[in-house]
Amino acid sequence: IRDMYWSKTNFEAVESLKSTAAKHGFTLLEATLRWMRHHSTLEAKDGIIMGSSTVDQLRECLIALDKGPLPEEMIKAFDEAWEHVKASTEWYFRDPPPAAAKEE
Repeated sequence: IRDMYWSKTNFEAVESLKSTAAKHGFTLLEATLRWMRHHSTLEAKDGIIMGSSTVDQLRECLIALDKGPLPEEMIKAFDEAWEHVKASTEWYFRDPPPAAAKEE
């Protein structure tokens, strides 16, 4: 499993996202939660499952989820990070990827 994620390409993408998030005054965790809530394909009826080790961690997540959409630069950074890693990313689900995903 480690080989799937522990790569130079993935770390480059994460560092780029962290840098862009810092420019806007928030953490990568906050940016990620806000992206999932406001910019992903999740719908209002969908949920986000979070884990935390402390009440403070849970509070940080809930506060981030209450914030609004991300600035355009951060959205673009997520798109660029995906473009950077997608060629080396394995399909996660058990079923084969949809045809549209293969063509991207």
